[in-house]
Amino acid sequence: MESNVPCIFGEWISKNWPSRSLWISDNASINFEYLEDKFGKLTASVSKFIDDSNFDCYEQDIYSFCQYWKSLISARVEKEFDKFPTQDFTEVPHYLKDWHFAKCTFSDSVYFVPDIFQDDWLNRYWQARDDSVDDYKFSYFGPAGSFTPFHADVFRSFSWSVNLCGLKKWLILYPGEELKLEKLELKY
Repeated sequence: MESNVPCIFGEWISKNWPSRSLWISDNASINFEYLEDKFGKLTASVSKFIDDSNFDCYEQDIYSFCQYWKSLISARVEKEFDKFPTQDFTEVPHYLKDWHFAKCTFSDSVYFVPDIFQDDWLNRYWQARDDSVDDYKFSYFGPAGSFTPFHADVFRSFSWSVNLCGLKKWLILYPGEELKLEKLELKY
């Protein structure tokens, strides 16, 4: 952590997590039925793309989000699912973001924090407070073509992420390099 260099770990880091077998179906896609049945009544923030730099966030239950995602899959049956480019999509798909899964389900049983990330000072701070019940343990779900806008992680912390299913493309820049992007007219 001291050198602040991005790291990529193999599948071994989450190989034994129950979420690998519960949330993912036998054909390596999302197990919608499990998520709908187990968490369908819970709500989370969903982000909808408006234009190049604006998103609209709204609350939606997990069941409805899964239904939305499945409708996209059905609509793309003639296309290679989970492939880019996004110009093949009529709109940028919505994605479920910042779902406080651990807090909402009171469950740490679907994943285990790897030993190398045990020093979680940010969540330890929130857990020690009596005046708040917040955390920074998020789950994200999104169909092909969904994305998070260009950002820095919360409090510029040393976040870690695990991708359980599908593909995620990352653009990681050294501090100050993001200024070069201001001159570009980027489209999603």
